Amino acid sequence: MFKIIKELLGAFWNLIQKFFVAVCDFARNVRAYFMDSFRRSLLNDGKRRVLAVSIKERLDTGNYQLVHCLYDQDKNTVVDAQDMEVITAEELDSETQRQFGDDDILILG
Repeated sequence: MFKIIKELLGAFWNLIQKFFVAVCDFARNVRAYFMDSFRRSLLNDGKRRVLAVSIKERLDTGNYQLVHCLYDQDKNTVVDAQDMEVITAEELDSETQRQFGDDDILILG
């Protein structure tokens, strides 16, 4: 799944919303993306198996890059690649660090 999302990310890079922040705040920058009413409706749609996915990557610059998207398990693809959000941050707040732990991918319920 992670490989598919990264491939789609590359294909749609110019269409994706990108932001740079000094510190990634979990509530403001991660949870808020998935609380959007349209995205919530897709996550709660009983006909589709959609996951809220956040991917963390440490860049060569020392910054972090987080990619947020919805992933359709039945179609094995990102729901809407143009709706993915990329945040580049110098640091991660303690809540973001706690949520990810040692993992690079976070599935939010």
